[in-house]
Amino acid sequence: MEATTKWGAWWDHLATKRTFDDTDTASTEANIVKKYLRPKWGDIALRDITYKAAKHWVQEGDLKVRPGMSPGYVHRIFSIFNVTIKEALDQEVLTASPLAGVKLPKRHKKPKPYLSTKSNAAMSAHLREDYRDALAFGLETGVRPGELCGLHSDRIDLDRGWMLVAETFVKRRGIIRPYPKDGDVRWVPLTDLACEIAARRLGARDESKGCGFVHSDGLPCSGVLTFMTVRGRIMHPDTMGYHMRNAAEDAKVPRRSPYSIRRGWATRAAEGGLDAFQIAEILGHATLDQAQEYVQQTPAARMKLVAALSKYPQLTVIEGGLGQTSDTQAGSGAKSGAKVDSQTLAQDRGRVRRSAG
Repeated sequence: MEATTKWGAWWDHLATKRTFDDTDTASTEANIVKKYLRPKWGDIALRDITYKAAKHWVQEGDLKVRPGMSPGYVHRIFSIFNVTIKEALDQEVLTASPLAGVKLPKRHKKPKPYLSTKSNAAMSAHLREDYRDALAFGLETGVRPGELCGLHSDRIDLDRGWMLVAETFVKRRGIIRPYPKDGDVRWVPLTDLACEIAARRLGARDESKGCGFVHSDGLPCSGVLTFMTVRGRIMHPDTMGYHMRNAAEDAKVPRRSPYSIRRGWATRAAEGGLDAFQIAEILGHATLDQAQEYVQQTPAARMKLVAALSKYPQLTVIEGGLGQTSDTQAGSGAKSGAKVDSQTLAQDRGRVRRSAG
């Protein structure tokens, strides 16, 4: 293809090769191209795209930061455009990038809203039992909305109190993907309340029938979906968000999205003393930076800092105290057994059969 090729035709050429298995990324990109990129650049030849025009587009034109156009969304749109120019360079259609040096708006970090236990309690009075249980389960486990909606019964072990997070409901494609967003399955411990909710939602359903949804890996399904609506349908993240907004308005508390449940769990876990490494592991984050974005500023977090900087002597942990195991006991059967069990959990990547009880 030549440098005289129009950008719209160039995108059509690249789009056939830009495949994203089992995700909604392709549809998201298509919407951005349709709304922002094709109207602006579709009829312009690649060689006629200039630095000056791109700069004006970002700083003064359609991508200028304003209500409804956040810095983050500007970056998202520009990144797709930039990919097409880089491909033109790699394939030697262009010899230089007209986007080099274009400054994007700075993305300011700000606290992200989270669902507090207080707000959840207020909203619960205005939610149906199925959605009430879903929110409470999310606050006890920290799973993503798609992971909660795609949770299969054979991934839950109520006897041991563990859950294997694997299947995810891909909402725009209406399929079940066999792995989470980060690509790695993970074990999540279940609280007593989480176990109670899971047992209640599953009840006496026949788990041998499967979930009824297409699994993208083509393998047969051996468990039912844990969270279903009262009408027996899959619990869709968007529908969950709709009910959450209505409940928040009725309860006169701040409106929250389904993802705020996950941030609510992380905030509660940090307040309870769980360190960043443990939070990142349970959330399924590859870096601590990702996990830290989920831990919000709360009064409890402030009190920890106040206590750390207090002029009074701090409490210290005494070796051999209550609940501790001394070095001389390191080889004891109890501690050794716990370590082996932990390793077994980490290595197990098979399906976990929920016990009949």
